[in-house]
Amino acid sequence: MIYVVIVLASIIVIQIVYADRLDERRRKYADELCERWIAEREKWNEERQQLLDRIQAPSYDHLKHHEVKIIKAQKEDKKDETRLEPV
Repeated sequence: MIYVVIVLASIIVIQIVYADRLDERRRKYADELCERWIAEREKWNEERQQLLDRIQAPSYDHLKHHEVKIIKAQKEDKKDETRLEPV
């Protein structure tokens, strides 16, 4: 009789441990899917914004001029960050 109780108790413990590991795997997989979905959504939003800017620009030259201004501003910001001042 005592052996039956020990076997049943060990089976219950094994099932609990297995269920916990399975739940952990499912949670990890769900997190990876969510991160992948968020990255795809951000990429889609960037592409959408570029298309909207392109559609709403008065002309192609105006659009390119605006893009060049943005790139130059980003380059200047990078130069300012890396500049060392003499002591």
